[in-house]
Amino acid sequence: MQPNRYINGNTGEVTTRRDFTNNTPSNIDISTAKLDYTHTFKKSGLRLSSGGKYARVITENTFDFFNLVDGSPIKDIDQSNKFNYTEEVSALYLNLAGGKGKWNYQAGVRMENTHSVGDLRRDTSLATQPNDYVDRNYTGLFPSAALTYNHSEMHSFNLTYSRRIDRPNYEDLNPFEWRLDELSFRKGNPFLLPQYNNNLELSYTLKQAATISLGYSNSQDVVTDIVENEPDKPGRSFINYRNLASQEQYSLSINTPLPLTKWWNGYFSATLYKAYYKARFPEYNFDVETPIATNIYMEHNFTLPKDYTFEVSGWFNSASIWGGSWLTEPQGSLDLGIKKVLMGGKASIKLGVTDILYTAPWNSYSEAIPGLKIRGGGAWESQRVNLNFNYRFGNSEVKSARRRTTGLEDENKRIKN
Repeated sequence: MQPNRYINGNTGEVTTRRDFTNNTPSNIDISTAKLDYTHTFKKSGLRLSSGGKYARVITENTFDFFNLVDGSPIKDIDQSNKFNYTEEVSALYLNLAGGKGKWNYQAGVRMENTHSVGDLRRDTSLATQPNDYVDRNYTGLFPSAALTYNHSEMHSFNLTYSRRIDRPNYEDLNPFEWRLDELSFRKGNPFLLPQYNNNLELSYTLKQAATISLGYSNSQDVVTDIVENEPDKPGRSFINYRNLASQEQYSLSINTPLPLTKWWNGYFSATLYKAYYKARFPEYNFDVETPIATNIYMEHNFTLPKDYTFEVSGWFNSASIWGGSWLTEPQGSLDLGIKKVLMGGKASIKLGVTDILYTAPWNSYSEAIPGLKIRGGGAWESQRVNLNFNYRFGNSEVKSARRRTTGLEDENKRIKN
């Protein structure tokens, strides 16, 4: 149940009350078929890989909205409906990989065809709308290539390029209105287009451990959620999923282990980046860019006497732009832990504390959307005390099971809940 109360600021008296609830069952069926073939040419060492994949997804969603009148639910047919979505993706790929001397190379291409149908069904007494039925069919080519130069065991260089497609999450295509309160709600967009990403990266690796990378990415039809005004109802706003025109990002990153001494080691990762966003909607446009932003992660492990280990780790994100329209404030976390090895190495017990300074919650501000100035924030259970006990059964010499893929990985990633 979602209660709503409007209170007189002077007297504290409840002037208006409205309660509502909803029932939102959802069913997602995913089926895939995948076939791969690999052949290595003995003389050249060239490896040829090819294959195909077919995936079909059927989602059935019901949204029943009820106003609570004297505690009894009364269905609101204007806000209740059903949405069915079917998507079929057919793909073929070809990849060549090989090497000669200090050089290794890879080149490939993937072709994908997508056919999708979104069908929103309202109460029979209501008129249909233009976006109630959306039928799409599109095909794309997605090349990739990589070139590696191994100068020596000390130095290696790698250049990669790829073009990828990211399709919207299934729930984001659902045009239901998920009411947050009387004045705000979230809704999906059945007209969302897939996002296309072009990525180029040059990296240098020292001693097969420390890596420095320069990256550039260009994305078209970037899927994001934007808070907007509801045109015919002043004072109300909603979170809508839309396609930004483009996003460009330049980055410099370093990732390295930290073998400081026999009793002190760790890991360090840092990224500097700058991003540019462009929105080109019929109602409004905006261009925003991040300040030069930083993401940092570091951990340290100290080996103590009597099989104890002390751990310190943390992360920090500087102010940046999220989703093209939100300016986020800096946030981070500092975590501590102590670990004891038991039973000759077969077991361990660890006590850990996360976010001890309570700096992980996020805060943001937006005024990119005409007519709206918004402040947002949120938190989760970032401050925790954890006590973990691990014990390894069986023969420690037995190899771990090989990880197998099923062909469902891409589709599963598009399910939010």
